[in-house]
Amino acid sequence: MNKIDFLCPICNSDRFEVKYEDTIGEKLPIFNYDFGISGNKTYRIAKCNNCTHHFATPRHKNIYVNYDSNIIDEIYLKLQPQRNLTDENRRPY
Repeated sequence: MNKIDFLCPICNSDRFEVKYEDTIGEKLPIFNYDFGISGNKTYRIAKCNNCTHHFATPRHKNIYVNYDSNIIDEIYLKLQPQRNLTDENRRPY
């Protein structure tokens, strides 16, 4: 499976600077909670020169097909109260 370049998903700019190099190679990322060395592999992370958004490019096209929509993520659901607190603490109002 080959990777393709993406424009900034916020402003569609093709101007960016690389912040972190690709460490994943041609493999797909891990789709679970593996916090070991293999779970730390990532695509190249770029910063858009227009809007400053950070995003992954290049990456595998149609990566969403690797996610099973029938799986209920119990860990994600369990951590909802912590995400709510983080959101409340980060809001300026």
